[in-house]
Amino acid sequence: MNDTISSRSIAPAYFLAGILPIVYRLGIGSLMCDDAYITMRFAHNLAHHGQFVFNLGNPIFACTTLSYGLLVAGLTALGISTLTASWIITLAADVAVCILLVRSASLISSNVGLAYVSPIAWLLHPITGLNTVSGMETSIALVAFIWLAIACYKGRFGIALILLSIMVWIRIDAVVAAPVLVYCWLRSGRPRIHLSPVIVAILIGVVYLIVTKYTYGTVLPQSAIAKARHQGGDLPGAIIVALSFIVSVCGINQAWFWYVAIHLPLLPALAVVFYRWRRLHRLEQILLLLAIAHAAAFILSGRRNTVTYLWYYVPFPTLLLVPALHVVSDMQHRLGAHVKRNRVVVVASVLCFVCAVFCAVVGALNIADAAVMRLLPSAVLENPQRIEPAMHALRANVWLLCGITLSTAVWLAALCRRNWSRRTMLAAAFIIALATGLFSLHLNRRRLLVKYERREEAYLQIGTWAAENLNVGEWIAAHEIGAIGWASLGHPLFDAAGLVTPEAFELSIHEWAPRWNPALIAHMSTSERREPDDIDTPEGYTPFLFPHNLVLVRDDLVERWRASPPELR
Repeated sequence: MNDTISSRSIAPAYFLAGILPIVYRLGIGSLMCDDAYITMRFAHNLAHHGQFVFNLGNPIFACTTLSYGLLVAGLTALGISTLTASWIITLAADVAVCILLVRSASLISSNVGLAYVSPIAWLLHPITGLNTVSGMETSIALVAFIWLAIACYKGRFGIALILLSIMVWIRIDAVVAAPVLVYCWLRSGRPRIHLSPVIVAILIGVVYLIVTKYTYGTVLPQSAIAKARHQGGDLPGAIIVALSFIVSVCGINQAWFWYVAIHLPLLPALAVVFYRWRRLHRLEQILLLLAIAHAAAFILSGRRNTVTYLWYYVPFPTLLLVPALHVVSDMQHRLGAHVKRNRVVVVASVLCFVCAVFCAVVGALNIADAAVMRLLPSAVLENPQRIEPAMHALRANVWLLCGITLSTAVWLAALCRRNWSRRTMLAAAFIIALATGLFSLHLNRRRLLVKYERREEAYLQIGTWAAENLNVGEWIAAHEIGAIGWASLGHPLFDAAGLVTPEAFELSIHEWAPRWNPALIAHMSTSERREPDDIDTPEGYTPFLFPHNLVLVRDDLVERWRASPPELR
């Protein structure tokens, strides 16, 4: 720990880091995403049938987070429900992430406030915060990332090597940390690593090879290989993904979240971070390298559909969070001295800035709809279902920008004050920023709930209908297999996206539908209300709409579907 920070002053920050994720989880609730249900089905089949597979009797390596699935299966075998086990494990990982953020902040800076703000900022960020309730393994990977960074900073390369070997079990793409580990080791003068951690790391790797080869006949996920072969990227795709990683720092994701977060000022702060690379704290450099390595793995692939997988982005803003906040903290001290010499000019500039923003807000909220629509992209204008949400997002973002600007203005004005008045204004800036952050989080959560009702909730009900109305062992087909597969555990699924059935990449729907003869084929559309005629229906199936999802029902089940269709809760 930084010598200038006493244990007594930092202890409350650790306590806050342990409590906040629990309060956050209880307040937000659980919104388990479709991909998390895939891991739950793997864990359920292992706990109850002894097979770590999605479809019983069909060993396809499609679970890229073996450790998470094994942990959930272990707790399930002890009598804890699978979903509860997932809740416990992910919550423990969230607490660990917050504690490690406090630890990182205490190592980088002597400013105790940085240690307090870091876990709050992480939970307020829409992409990182709302991912904690998704049931995904991302927080477990974050623990390994941040712990590895601290271990490299401390020169404990044996521990870092063990963490790297564990990452293969946690999340397959986390191995991008390997070049960073090698770089840190070389930069430290290639210190000798004790034999015992090397042996442990090798054993962990060997066990992985044995387990995957014995269980699936391969050591790499077949689904990942199939996607890499059939979903190739291009240069425009790489540019789009790169830009999406940059805007993710602001809490924006074009597929999920449209409302800017209070973290917007961190973007210029990150520009300062990269500019000051040589003068950065060594731990900051390691965190930045890990963030860049993680993002590069997806950018270089050039696959545009990366933007639809929210959890791919979580490590990037998380690893950059403490370095960016440290720059903001450092700017406060630097600006303090500058402001005292130019107080009148700065105060006048801040007041003018606040007035200009206020006028912009009033004007933006009263202009005609036609003026707002000129700002919308053509992809939205061509889809009437998206226009109203997009216009609401534009207006809401104006208010959010006003809150962000106001909190920044009050913070700058506080630098002109001294003693209690300065502390009061800094507290006011923090309260405004916190309120703005909570408002942004609320708006993004509401948008996430809409997508959840259209996708996960709808697919859970379709799967429940299948479990109640189909014979055990009868096939189902879907483009998103998690929720529907969890609700219909007794039925094998044909994955039209190729995750657990890589054959789908080679066949069209008119080829695989007669061969597998699924009772249902669930097509998904969460962004618009598609009509049954919009899809090419194979022979022997009748299309239905539920509610934004196209479901192709086999002709012999049509009357049963019409008599008792699934219902949303």
